[in-house]
Amino acid sequence: MNICEKQHLTNLLLQDEVIDNRDNCRLSWRQVLYVFIDWRIYLYVLICIGNLGLVKYLSTYFPSLVEGFDSLGVKVHLMVAPPYACAFVCCLLASYSSSRRNEHGFHLMFCLLVGLLGFILMVTLTDKAALYVSSCIACCGVFSAFPLLLSWFTKNVGGHTKKSIAIGFFMGIGQLGGVVLPIVRLILHCC
Repeated sequence: MNICEKQHLTNLLLQDEVIDNRDNCRLSWRQVLYVFIDWRIYLYVLICIGNLGLVKYLSTYFPSLVEGFDSLGVKVHLMVAPPYACAFVCCLLASYSSSRRNEHGFHLMFCLLVGLLGFILMVTLTDKAALYVSSCIACCGVFSAFPLLLSWFTKNVGGHTKKSIAIGFFMGIGQLGGVVLPIVRLILHCC
């Protein structure tokens, strides 16, 4: 990101703060309006829908995927835990690196590419051990991306009222990802 782009983003955030401070009340209706007309917020919401769709998909269908490996019985619950533990460590590492470098976009893109790689490997590989490892890779990428997306979003929205309304809008509409992916899966299954 060059100096001109940084200055432009800084000016946008300062403009949001000026609009917020012009209204000396706790709730600025102008800021509420700006949440719904700012195209950047809609872009973040689209990314959130995709990411939360994958998070919910992995959380819901991963135990049935592991159960399909063998008839393990109770061991299925033990086999589900390691990918989430790996995702936890990757989430901490990605968040630490992102905050230390004060850069969220490229870290988010890297995490989503790791998740994409995991899903591509899950589709192409047939060996059960390789499928399990690729699902660990997908979990690491997808689960690490959401905290980065949320922190990037909150840093790029200015104004107290606009930020609080935008976060609610972001999280509320982002939850539609949990609805979209099962519908897509059903459509693909029927075809």
